[in-house]
Amino acid sequence: ESSNSADDDSIAQRKFYKQKNLTEYTIDETIEKIGRLAFSESGLKAIVIPDNVTEIEYGAFMSCANLADVTIPDTVAAIGTKAFEGTAWLDSWKKGEGDDDFLIVGDGILLAYRGSAEHVEIPDGVKQIGSEVFKGHSEILDVAVPASVEKICAEAFRNCGSLTGCEGLRTVVRGAFYGTQISEDDFKK
Repeated sequence: ESSNSADDDSIAQRKFYKQKNLTEYTIDETIEKIGRLAFSESGLKAIVIPDNVTEIEYGAFMSCANLADVTIPDTVAAIGTKAFEGTAWLDSWKKGEGDDDFLIVGDGILLAYRGSAEHVEIPDGVKQIGSEVFKGHSEILDVAVPASVEKICAEAFRNCGSLTGCEGLRTVVRGAFYGTQISEDDFKK
């Protein structure tokens, strides 16, 4: 029995941090959580997140510049801020082709948005609006949130200075509307 058996179901924070020579890694099927900055600034090129994983913490794969191929199963119910920021995978999606301006991964998590519309309609089936998804999109005037959305993560709409309307909301995380014209008090039940 290993001495850290309590941690057998997670990849410890900063475990592979800045390991540039780590280009591939197979996550064990028993893993349920990938810790903060676990693979940040490593040399990973591809990652398949296994079905047991439910949470990817803050910055887990941040600044993995060569990480171009990412597979996220729908068991993943929480993705921390900047988890994939600065990866080739996310950067190429942001510049990418296709009609869909919404990157939806895991269990209905809206991870990123690349549109420029004034009126945003979040697709039905999205369960949570991820951290910083719309941050700095000052062109957005209003957002229609489908009934499927259960959670809005931190700073989701930060500095959307023109945002005056947000319909359909139930649960709002502190700081979701920093720098907008919407008051979080409007949502207090």
